[in-house]
Order: sequence, then C-alpha cells, then structure tokens
Amino acid sequence: MKETVDQMQFSLDLLMKAFATKKQLLCNRKCQSTQKKFFFYKTNEATYKNIESPKNNVPLKIIITATMISIATLADVPALNTLMNSAYRGETSKKGWTTEANILSGKRTTEDELTQTILDPKNTILKYTQENTIIGSVLLVAQEHQLYLGMLTVSPELQNSGIGKKMLAEAENHAKALGLSSIIMTVISVREELIAWYKRHGYEDTGKREAFPESDIHITTSKEPLEFIYLEKKV
Repeated sequence: MKETVDQMQFSLDLLMKAFATKKQLLCNRKCQSTQKKFFFYKTNEATYKNIESPKNNVPLKIIITATMISIATLADVPALNTLMNSAYRGETSKKGWTTEANILSGKRTTEDELTQTILDPKNTILKYTQENTIIGSVLLVAQEHQLYLGMLTVSPELQNSGIGKKMLAEAENHAKALGLSSIIMTVISVREELIAWYKRHGYEDTGKREAFPESDIHITTSKEPLEFIYLEKKV
C-alpha cells in the first residue's frame, strides 16, 4: 500500500547541493505505517513536486522553500524599514553580530528616507526574500566609475547563515552589469569585526577617512570618536 508523506520541507539550496555532489539526502522522518526511511533528490522547481522514492516506490510530496534576490519597490518600504532598524539599532539588533546599538542610538533609517532612496534612479535596493518575508537587503548606488554598497542588512536571528555573502555576490554581478570596475563602501572605524569580515571577502582599506556625520537619527553614544573607513574591491 502506498503512503503519502506531506509537508516535508527542504531548502532549495540544500537540495541543489545534494544534487551537485550526487549524494542522496536521507530524511529522518519515517512514514507512520511503513516505518521506512525515504531518500530525496533535488528538483528543479521551487514549488510542490511529487516524486517516486527510488527504493520503496512511495509517492512523496516535497515542499521546497523558495528564496530569491530581487529589486525592492516602494511597496517594500515598511518591511525594509523594520528590518534595517531591527538589525542595526535597539535591543533586537543585539541578537546578531552587526549591531550598532553599543555606539549609536536613534534609528538607522526611516520610511521617508527609504522612499526617497528608491525613487532616485541611481539607487537600487536588493531584497533577499524567503517565504514572502524580506530577511536581507543591500543598497547599491551607481557612481561614475564605482558602485557604492551600503546598508547591508540581514535579520539578526539569521546572521552567520550565508545570506550576507550572497548579497555581496549579487552586488558584484550588479556592478559588472553596469560596467563598473569596483565596489566601495564606508564602515565605522570601531567596527573591527565587521571590517575584518569584509576584508575576508576581498575588500581592502583604501586609506581614505571621513568624519562620521551626526544627525537626529544617528546619535553617537560611543566614547571613542567615530569616523568612516573606505573599503574597496575590484570586480
């Protein structure tokens, strides 16, 4: 008798990795009636897919979690505003390692600022979406010979999961598509761990420095003076 196993959720990335290495994924969830384990293979679509178990001929229904990077629109402004402020400022940001809460108070951005940013044709905000929720983003600004990268954001609970690395890679693709030869960014000088992370991903200190601008939304609480360090990567 055939049994159907529903709602077994796998990320598309994991399934693709298994396919690339030609290995099978063993599902530890057992069918209640047969008490047999089933093997799954990568499918090509981020959707529902029925396949046959290679050993037991059991029809399986796999729900693949779709993730994608796309261009943000004005409709995304509220979600982006919540994400960016939760990742950089306040108590929620302390769940991740990219928090600025120990050196700055106030907000990281506002809905008005994000709206104006998206409306400027030089700017592109990329969003990383998983299950219709924005969990990552990055601002890209086309300049004359370079692409400026700013506000790289990942949900605090999901940092150290590779999302930031994927956003950096997509930024490089964006720069190449625009015919720009390098990516530049500014990082606050005291954020040594973050600077080290960017350097591990190919960014170099240009030696250029700039005073950190205080404003109504960027209020310095650090005892050390803050300044921007310029980092650059050739693409």
